[in-house]
Amino acid sequence: MTDWKETGLRYAAAGTSCMCASCCTNPIEVTKVRIQLEGELIQQSAVTAYRQRYYKGLLRGLVTVARDEGIRGLYKGLIPSLIREAIYSTLRFGSYEPIKKLYGAKDPTRTPLSIKLAAGATAGALGSWFANPMDIVRIRLQGDGQPLPGQQPRYPPMITQSTLYSTTAG
Repeated sequence: MTDWKETGLRYAAAGTSCMCASCCTNPIEVTKVRIQLEGELIQQSAVTAYRQRYYKGLLRGLVTVARDEGIRGLYKGLIPSLIREAIYSTLRFGSYEPIKKLYGAKDPTRTPLSIKLAAGATAGALGSWFANPMDIVRIRLQGDGQPLPGQQPRYPPMITQSTLYSTTAG
């Protein structure tokens, strides 16, 4: 197999596998974000805050979100999550070997640890740099609970939000 073909296959496999994993873990991510935000919003003592939690742990939180918002609530932020994984994981996993070669690795079985660390850090930083805006959109959408009757969602749809974020927040 040629180097270009192998690299393209590596990029495709990395992005696709992480996007599939994201579909499975999105309900857990939604619940985690809700639990984290709930802790941030409570301005009381630790004991009182613990007793008044709405999302009482991961499993109860999953059930609560599904009961309040339906199964769709568990998949809020899925599209930005998939886009993020397509960018982040594709770059992070797919770029590792080419960057390792760029840093001087000749034999994959005898590459010095310093080159592996440098290549991993570079590939991870590259993926994070490009994927961070989509990560912010994902977290905002996942944290937005069910609006009350007559109330609008706090955040606009993903396309509008990502456009607003990129033009106003950088």
